[in-house]
Amino acid sequence: MKLIFGLVAMLLMGCQFFEAKPSSEDYFKSAWGKAQAELKNNNPLQAEVIWKEIYQLGRHAAPQYSVQSLYELAKLNEQRGEWEIAISKLKECELNLKFLPAIQADLELPAKLAGLYAAVKEINISESYTKLAEKGLATYSAQLRPDLQSSWWAETLYQMGSFPTNSMTEENWPAFAKRFESGSIHLLRSLEYSDSVWSEKSYQQLDTFFKRSIEILEGGHEVQDDNWWIKKTVMREKLDTLLFLIHKLKLWKPLKLENYKFSTKFYSELEQTEKYLTQARLKFVDVTPYTPENRKRKQIKREDLEVKE
Repeated sequence: MKLIFGLVAMLLMGCQFFEAKPSSEDYFKSAWGKAQAELKNNNPLQAEVIWKEIYQLGRHAAPQYSVQSLYELAKLNEQRGEWEIAISKLKECELNLKFLPAIQADLELPAKLAGLYAAVKEINISESYTKLAEKGLATYSAQLRPDLQSSWWAETLYQMGSFPTNSMTEENWPAFAKRFESGSIHLLRSLEYSDSVWSEKSYQQLDTFFKRSIEILEGGHEVQDDNWWIKKTVMREKLDTLLFLIHKLKLWKPLKLENYKFSTKFYSELEQTEKYLTQARLKFVDVTPYTPENRKRKQIKREDLEVKE
């Protein structure tokens, strides 16, 4: 009997032998923090595992964490060049905008979808999301809020325009070029705020794209196999695309360039890049190759044209 009373008393006071299970909010908050820490420590695969768990378990228990985890998972798919998968996840996020932070819902999400749809050549859909992102920017620009300082704009525009380049290859380069064309405008705007952190990141993003593109082009420069003409044609098209992108970026060049530190640095280097690519393009003259019949005909000896002594 004393044992029974003792157990009842322990239950009434709160048993100290077992650790209390954390509430659902505590669990998802802790798990989210762990995922962010793994990503910061360069462990995206570990972060992905945690975000998938949060997404599945939190769909009803903590929808705000679930939707934000899905958004992060879409960004990981984008890093791998898995455009369609990233689009499908962001479209699901679009159905639950109320659970995303306002900046992501109003600006980043439509800007990312615009870039991703451009990468898969869905230009009309891409343009509709571009207009949606621009509308969001106009709305925020019209608000006289003390928290919308230059650093805020530099970061927001960077997040809208940034995209990964580590998975860019010779084969998927055209898709990345379309992605760059869509997001580069936001990055150029970010430069103009001259923020030491986010404008610098935007500059690095622009610079990295051109450097990686040139590395890819130079890697496929020597083409001696049977498909040499096709490869040279592809190379010429890529050079033309890069030069087109440069001309498009120059349209956004500030009138008083010297007033913008990062813009000055970027456009100075862009000019040198343009000169290099123009010289490279001259090596790929637009000529029609000989057909097998033409090559055979050229080798025929014309005796009637020989000079007789």
